[in-house]
Amino acid sequence: MAGSYACATFFFRATPEELAQRYEENAEPANGYLIRLSDFYLLVDATATETADWGRQAQLAALLSENEVIALSVLLVGDHWGLAVAYDGQPGPAALFIPKDEKLLTQLPHKLLAIEKALVDLFPGEIDADEVDAIFGAMIDGAMPVEDAITEILVMLDCPTNWLRWSWYETIPQQIFTDPDLQRMIIPLGEARQFWEE
Repeated sequence: MAGSYACATFFFRATPEELAQRYEENAEPANGYLIRLSDFYLLVDATATETADWGRQAQLAALLSENEVIALSVLLVGDHWGLAVAYDGQPGPAALFIPKDEKLLTQLPHKLLAIEKALVDLFPGEIDADEVDAIFGAMIDGAMPVEDAITEILVMLDCPTNWLRWSWYETIPQQIFTDPDLQRMIIPLGEARQFWEE
């Protein structure tokens, strides 16, 4: 799915109520959506997606991961991508790829190895280290598109393969308008909730 856009965070072992409360208390401005995917939630923040603000997304992920919540953030914008883990209110390992940035390219294998270790530790029995190692290797070598690599990892955690449709703020209202049944999956937050209530 070349050219895909994503700036979002998956939250595991969390309730929607606690995520919504932390988001609306900490995000400035608070304007986003929580999407219920199986037994976990995807947070899409308007400001982060409008500007592809990876720093804001990662910061929100850490803030919302208090009380042993696991957060996995994803950024996909053109040739740029990022992946980060947060747990129990603390930022964890992160990797960022920017073409032609030699320093980031040199660090990338080590950063991905740290993410792999964190995922294996946080999801024992669900994440297979050898599989993730092969996926990250194929991704670095260009043998697997980044979107597909991330999807392969998310599938290990029972995420639906169509997660990208929910990963960018501007795409969600249109989907609700065209398929009202999707409203049961979506929790508007902050300004987005005010919009839908009107």
